[in-house]
Amino acid sequence: ELYGGHLAPAQRRHLASRGYYCHRLSRRLWVAALETNSLSLRSEEEAASRQLDWVRRTVDAAAAAGASLLVFGHIAPGASHVDWDSMGAKSTPRCRRDVA
Repeated sequence: ELYGGHLAPAQRRHLASRGYYCHRLSRRLWVAALETNSLSLRSEEEAASRQLDWVRRTVDAAAAAGASLLVFGHIAPGASHVDWDSMGAKSTPRCRRDVA
């Protein structure tokens, strides 16, 4: 089974159907795992847009709950699988929202 059964049923469904999910490790610490392929491929622009809308809602929900949110992915948003120079700091968009 995917992830050895460590994800809750809703998270497993989200991972299987859309490739990203949020896991609340505790009341104060949440983890969002992104499907970063869609963020780097022009052909996945619609899926990327849906995912970024979800990320915004997840950030807002974590902030409202007073939780910290760790965001994971295997490549930086905006980076390319075929253009290694795109992974440099100048071309990678940055987003940080501190939740105290």
